Amino acid sequence: MKHSNSLPSAARKRAALISGAAVVGMLLAVSPSAAWANAYWQVLSHGTAITGVGTTTSANYVTNIEVRHDHGLAAENVCNFQVRASGTLATGSAFARTYGYTAGCVFHGFAKGTQPNLYFKVGSTISGQAYDGGAWAPGVAQVTV
Repeated sequence: MKHSNSLPSAARKRAALISGAAVVGMLLAVSPSAAWANAYWQVLSHGTAITGVGTTTSANYVTNIEVRHDHGLAAENVCNFQVRASGTLATGSAFARTYGYTAGCVFHGFAKGTQPNLYFKVGSTISGQAYDGGAWAPGVAQVTV
């Protein structure tokens, strides 16, 4: 049997939109990752270099902080590098972690992550900074929790 659609075009579109919204609502209700959010921001650091910081959070619970450093348009090596991240925990205590030291060189850039799995103060910022070539890069990237 062939289906006929007796609803006018506008009514069909509204019905499709409503049923689509209902499906999305159901997926959000049952998906454990629906509340997870990602944030990323980058700043100019030195020359054409860029430093960025990204977080993976659920509300103010931070599971991952990644700091990236890239020498942009400069086709050069990044040597003897590490990163640091800092912020304010929900308790008001400071969070500071230096991690990912790598001896030797890579071409162009790198990314290093850490998994704090801690609650941060709502509305506070998490900062990320990179170290390479014997000095901390002047660009400090920040994202809001």
